[in-house]
Amino acid sequence: FKLITTHASFTAASLLGFDTATDRTGGSTYTADFLRINSEEFITFDLGIPSNPTDFALIGLRNQPLKISSTATIKLQGNTTNEWSSPEYEETITYDDECLYLTDSAGFHTSNLRYWRVSFSDQNPYGYIEVGAIFLGESYEPTRGAVVFPFNSGFSDLSVTVRSEGGQSFSDVSEKSQSFVCEWQALTYTELEELKRIWEIYGTSHLFFMSFDSGAVFSSSANRMVKLVKFKSEPSYSLISPNNFNFSMQFSE
Repeated sequence: FKLITTHASFTAASLLGFDTATDRTGGSTYTADFLRINSEEFITFDLGIPSNPTDFALIGLRNQPLKISSTATIKLQGNTTNEWSSPEYEETITYDDECLYLTDSAGFHTSNLRYWRVSFSDQNPYGYIEVGAIFLGESYEPTRGAVVFPFNSGFSDLSVTVRSEGGQSFSDVSEKSQSFVCEWQALTYTELEELKRIWEIYGTSHLFFMSFDSGAVFSSSANRMVKLVKFKSEPSYSLISPNNFNFSMQFSE
């Protein structure tokens, strides 16, 4: 049979993965030129009540790039109902192989919406899309207080390496991680109370997203410094003068 892919009426060529430069003739089977999987995948959030999130973050598995191709079309959408033919809000997310990230302190939309979703239109060589962790909600950033330099960070590798009598080394490979130290200064008592509340909610046992360089001041992009972390230890604070606090926090991936 023949596949006349050059013909204008052959509208399925792209869907099937065939290039339209030449026809396919003389064979009983034909192999497509490009990988084609489902045209769209999505993750839907029902927030229960109309809401207007300010932040979105998505990462892959630890120490691995996102299994999403750079040519993918990724969108954050919002709607009053769980119907997506014409969503009230839609924004294309810029691709990054480490973290997909959006932030808008005023809220993503002009009004509150109950249903939100992130959609992926992708034809990647893996044949599937894989997500490690995803967040859609609100963030907190103090108004007066700020993290001060130097910004300290360290790396750890929990792999165990042993050496044989013959001098060869063998490693039991474990994941690598990074730790961060944030020293806050000039916090007001309301800012201090908000940071204390975050500690009370998450403690050392629960994960949350932290953006360490939202303005891309000391990194190549804000995405590279969005990390999924836990408190590494209990934070501490000191009162420097009335309504002027210092606060110390340590995190680990």
